[in-house]
Amino acid sequence: MNNQVKIIYNPYQKTIRYRYRSAPGQAWGDLYQGSALFSDLKYQQGSLQNCAEEIIDYILKDCCTDGKGVDLFFSGTDTDWEDLKEIVRRMDVKQQICCCDGGGRMISSEAVLEKIDEIFKGLAEDFADDSKIKADLDKYLDASRSGVVLVVAGAYSAGKSSFINALIGEELLPTASSPTTAKIFKVTSLPRGTWSDTVIRFQYGDQSVQICFNQDGYYLEDSAFLPELELKRCLDTALRDVRPSPAYVCRLISVLNEFNSLKNGAADHLISDWIEIDTPFVGSTLPLDRYQFTICDTPGPNAAKRKEHKEAMEKALEGQTNGLPLLLTDPDNMSSTTVEELREQLSGIEALDTSNTMIVVSKADRTDLDSLKENLRKDDNFSIQNSVIFVSSVVGLGAKKADMTCCVDTNTRRVYKTQAPLFQDGDPKLFLADKLPEYRLQPICEAGERANEGEDMQQRLLHNSGLWAVENEISRFAEKYAAYNKSQQAQTYLSSAIRTLRDCAERKKVEKAELLAQIVDKMSEKEQELVRALEAEKEKRLQDDPVEYKKKIRTQIEKFESSMAPNVLKPQIAAQWKQLKKNDGDMQRWITKEMQKMQKMIANSLYSESRAFWRMYLNWFTSNCAELVTESKGLSEQQKEFLREHIINFPQPEILEISFDFNDLGKSEWRFLFWHGREFNAKTCADNMQTVLKENITLISNSYLDNVQNMMNKWYDSFISALESRIADFNPTLQELVRQQEACSQEIQHLEDLNTRFTQNQEEIRRLFELDNEEV
Repeated sequence: MNNQVKIIYNPYQKTIRYRYRSAPGQAWGDLYQGSALFSDLKYQQGSLQNCAEEIIDYILKDCCTDGKGVDLFFSGTDTDWEDLKEIVRRMDVKQQICCCDGGGRMISSEAVLEKIDEIFKGLAEDFADDSKIKADLDKYLDASRSGVVLVVAGAYSAGKSSFINALIGEELLPTASSPTTAKIFKVTSLPRGTWSDTVIRFQYGDQSVQICFNQDGYYLEDSAFLPELELKRCLDTALRDVRPSPAYVCRLISVLNEFNSLKNGAADHLISDWIEIDTPFVGSTLPLDRYQFTICDTPGPNAAKRKEHKEAMEKALEGQTNGLPLLLTDPDNMSSTTVEELREQLSGIEALDTSNTMIVVSKADRTDLDSLKENLRKDDNFSIQNSVIFVSSVVGLGAKKADMTCCVDTNTRRVYKTQAPLFQDGDPKLFLADKLPEYRLQPICEAGERANEGEDMQQRLLHNSGLWAVENEISRFAEKYAAYNKSQQAQTYLSSAIRTLRDCAERKKVEKAELLAQIVDKMSEKEQELVRALEAEKEKRLQDDPVEYKKKIRTQIEKFESSMAPNVLKPQIAAQWKQLKKNDGDMQRWITKEMQKMQKMIANSLYSESRAFWRMYLNWFTSNCAELVTESKGLSEQQKEFLREHIINFPQPEILEISFDFNDLGKSEWRFLFWHGREFNAKTCADNMQTVLKENITLISNSYLDNVQNMMNKWYDSFISALESRIADFNPTLQELVRQQEACSQEIQHLEDLNTRFTQNQEEIRRLFELDNEEV
């Protein structure tokens, strides 16, 4: 009989957990603390696939004990489970590890997106076209292609711009900028088109500028806006002798990149730190029809304006998650120290998924394959802890570009002319030096060898230059994480819409209070006296009722706590342990069921007590208000009768039932029994049950008390507001103000209803990111 291990992986939260038991039927417990899987955060946070082989190795080492193998279970998405099984198969450890179906499941990211799209479409129908809330919803819905962000970091002269040009398939970014003037270029892929479809956007002073292209050259999207003459003069001078082409676009971008240094810091007309470029990716193997790729080219860590550029980068990545960091170095700087410096350059940028960081060794055409492999071996920390791909950006660009004789950069032409024949002959094949998990490296090598057996010279260049391997890894990342990115963005947009709703509601409440103040100010002195008395009664209730309510609920909770004291629970637990023949798995399930039963009883009791309390206190409050009306000397008997009738008929609120998910309460604490190295102890089990039940009762009651109290506070406000409006009805000159106030009240209620709906949908989306029926 094998030992059993369960891997619990949530790709949305990027958490990995492990459970262990020595036989079926036992309760799942933690791995022993000496295991790296227990102690090393690398194996607990991040992407499972990136460290899957190491995880399997540790399972073999730590759990294949006493001649036993391991039955491997998995909780997560079906896609991740299939990936993990494939890794086990490729590692050829099926003799020791048996992959077993079973465990909690998460729905796929594609299915999550379908549900989220339905939610957003339903919400968007409730708003006018000019609504800011609808703009947040439409921003999500308009993104038909899931976005993938690639952030390229490297020291100055590491070849970042050349590398990005190779991904684009054209020389667009300048390759000889000084680090003091370098911009952040944000290059976004168009699914199709030519160089003339390129669009460039940037801030120029306080103006937003958009430059487009046609066969005659550049033009401004807004023809009514003419750039400040100095910028236009610089552009026209630089482009005078350049034929409209990719080289023309590159020259224009070079001018924008260096313009601020020419201005000598004239801050009123400077170009922003980041420049956005939308352009087709030529000859790319990336799945451009399904994903929109955005590449950010960062200045190096030695850039003079490092802090400002980092802030600009964070702003440029607002609303993004799961960005892929690509750290560029060269064969002379392959060390863990270099990598750490580059990681530091991007530290603190929450939009990045650092667990998938890819190290790209650029300019690999400068040395031979054996030297590259030797450089990998020199620094164990560099080679062991990172995924490394070698690339020749110049040769990769040549694999895509039809004519390299028209390159903008003369050095690029020279390097390509020298290196292309060698790479076409397969000397070197850079993919053979790559350091990746075997299950990812093997398909790259197989595809590379097939390309070298074929007659297509461009395909040979693409594979042997290492660029195909880079794009393959980026595509793999997109397939795995782009949907997660868009799913997480849904929460961001919903949060923005909820904030807008709350802000609107608060403004309306201020407006309503101002209208009420105007109404009261125009009432007679006796009417004002009655209004002040009613307000005082409301304030007294708002101050005293919560105190009395909490006392009442606390008394009820104390009764329950005494009924579940360890001396009460211990005999029941001991008897059940004996009845279940000391089967810890069955005992675990019995305890869970008992916990749920007790919590349900508590919830029902709190609901009943709350209904009784508020029925009594609301009747008391309305009676006091009716008495104040009766005693008023500023109203006729007919008016008093009208107000008393209004008080009697004003609907009282329905007290909320307690709604919660038992599985969310103390889930990680439902392990009350300890078998590893100690005997079962009924008292210990009873003590732990009581502790967790108390924690859960506190969690339930605090949340419930707050929700009920908020509801009652709103009711008190609406009751007094409506009563004051009825008093104002006695004065014809106040009817317009009363109408405005009632309209304001209706808008507030509508906004609060929408806020509730949005919040519920946000919670529904949050639950989509959780494991279904996870047995911990």
